[in-house]
Amino acid sequence: MENQPDKPTQEEATEKDFTGETVNVQQSMVRNVSGGNITLRQANSQTVTAERLVVRQGGMMRAKTENLEMLQAGAGMIQAGTARMTASNAGALIVNGNVTMDQSGARVMVANGEVRFDQSGAVILVANQVHTDHNSGTVFLFARKVVGNINTVFGPRESVIFGAVAGLVAGVVMMIGGLFGRKKGRKH
Repeated sequence: MENQPDKPTQEEATEKDFTGETVNVQQSMVRNVSGGNITLRQANSQTVTAERLVVRQGGMMRAKTENLEMLQAGAGMIQAGTARMTASNAGALIVNGNVTMDQSGARVMVANGEVRFDQSGAVILVANQVHTDHNSGTVFLFARKVVGNINTVFGPRESVIFGAVAGLVAGVVMMIGGLFGRKKGRKH
């Protein structure tokens, strides 16, 4: 039995954290999981720290892993060495290496390596290289090289202009708000 991976029961899952070389969490909700090889199947975790993390129909708030694989899963914040996402979503994805996304999305994605998109998208994408096959898009795109057709609302030049205009407008609104705030203060 020593070589058997840890398998938390439903009762155990809500009571404690799990650590082990191999941890398999199924149909449970756990607080924190850490180890070498972690698999979440129809399970959720608050935080996960792993060398290799596989998430199938589950999710986590935060994850830090060297190798990430997600299938029909979701996450808030992920830091990874490499990432492969299929029919999955992430709030923020920060990857030191390469990312492959198939029918997936991220609000913010920063990748030091190459990003491969297939029917996927990101609101903000910063990467060295982006490859796209079919119907993928971004709102803000910052990349050294783009291969394929990607639908982008704001490219690098437009993003800088948008940021400058948004900053100017925010500054004017704050200045006007400050003037009205001072007048109110003088009436007392």
